This record gives sequence, structure tokens and C-alpha cells, in this order.
Amino acid sequence: SRVDMGNGGRGVWGGGATPSYVTTQDYVTISSLGNAQAFGELTVGRAFFNSVGSSTRSVTGGGENGPRTDTMEYFTVQSAGNAVDFGNLSAARTAVFSVSSSTRGVWGAGEQSGGNVNTMEYIEISTTGNAVDFGDRIITTKQGNVGLINSPTRGIFAGGPYWADDIDMINIAAKGNSVSFGELSDHRKGLAGCSNSTRGIFICGESKSGSNVDTLDYITIATQGNASDFGNASSSRVYVSGVSNGTRGVWSGGSTALNLIEYVNFATLGDAKNFGDLSI
Repeated sequence: SRVDMGNGGRGVWGGGATPSYVTTQDYVTISSLGNAQAFGELTVGRAFFNSVGSSTRSVTGGGENGPRTDTMEYFTVQSAGNAVDFGNLSAARTAVFSVSSSTRGVWGAGEQSGGNVNTMEYIEISTTGNAVDFGDRIITTKQGNVGLINSPTRGIFAGGPYWADDIDMINIAAKGNSVSFGELSDHRKGLAGCSNSTRGIFICGESKSGSNVDTLDYITIATQGNASDFGNASSSRVYVSGVSNGTRGVWSGGSTALNLIEYVNFATLGDAKNFGDLSI
């Protein structure tokens, strides 16, 4: 869950497969260092879902727990506790992407019955209810497992299946289709993202050769163009998950069920540093 509560901020990770699907949620205070602490439980154990959030609330959507799911549930970020029902996506879908402003969350793409889709839908975070149509992602054949970043106004997606290097974006406040932004430094899938209001970083993933990579590259969100080298993660992995506040990007987990958490500071280029560990 990417939620900014000022320069402190709390990052929450939930679910996953270890290899069974779990309901566990952990959190860290992004401005500090240390191991994750227990937050509460999801209503359904699942993996490959994504979250949107405001300064007070996080909403999860989609994923899989064997079959694909359309589940959306929410929790209050400042107070640890279990998630509760929010509504449903328009279809059961796994490997969905999500971005959000302080008021609106957008989910899109992913894999549902019949194959990959490019549809996007949205919710108003302060309410509950089902998601409604937003528009389409312009990359029609490369959906799911993308790197995600957002500013208060823009949502940006990068990479995806078939080892894409495409970066495209939406204006979160205005419904409509995505438009091209630029390209990653290489073709990859299963990457993560983290961002503040000005800079976004794309993290790790699997390259076109089939090898996991430790690549960190970044963009300036307000402009359009190709990603540039930021540094390297401490290890090569795929399917990590990122959280962030205004100054620091933090990510955890990944292939082979890792519990490692590491971080970078957005303002300075360089390699990742150790933050702590997840509970599982």
C-alpha cells in the first residue's frame, strides 16, 4: 500500500504466497529502520493483488487465491487491524496494477477469464462500493506484473508480460485512456515501483533473457521521457512490492519468498540499503 502521511508515513504489505496463500499484513514506519510489525489480517488470503490509498485509508483489489478474485477490502492505515469488505472489481482478475491520488484509486489490466485485458476502473477511496469504468491502457498485449508509480495527479505504468519496456500514464482525476510516457532502460516484467510527488523508481524484475535483475531506474513524473539509471538493489529478484513517503522508497519480498526489506532516498542516486525484514 503506497500511502503518504507526511515525511514519516506507514507502509503496509499484505498477503502473498509462502507457498500457501496468506492473510498476514505487516507494516513499517517508512522514515525509520527495522523489522516489520504485525498489522492485522486480510479477509481472504491471496497474492498478485494491488492497493490504492489516501492519507487515512488503503483499499486492496483483485489477485488470486487459487482462482482469480474480484475482492476489494480496506483498512485504516494509522490503526493496525483487520481489513473489511469494500466492494468488487468488475471482474475476477489477478496481476492487476493500481495507482491513486489522495481521493481516487484506479485499477487496471491484469489477467482474467479469457486472457490479459487492458481495461481500467476506479473508486472514490473515502466511500465503499464497486469499481466503475475509467478507460483503457493503450498497451493492449502487455498487461499485468507492471511497475507502478504515482504523484498526486499522475499514475504511471511500466513493463509487463512479454518483457515490455513501455511506460504509459494517466491523469488520475480525468477518466480516459492512458498515453505514452517513454521507455524503461531494458525490457522486463514482474517489476515494482515507488515514488514521491516528483520522482518514480522502477525496481528489479525479470529481463527478456529470463534472468532476474537488480536494476533500479527512475523518471521525473512531471515530464515525459525514458527512464535513467538510479543504482542497484542488493539482489536480483522478481515480484517485489514497493511503498514510499515523500523522501524514501522501500520495497520487500520477491521471488523465492524473500523477507528482505531495503530502501533508497529519492533525492540521491545510488544503490539500495538494508531496512529490515518482513515477519514471514
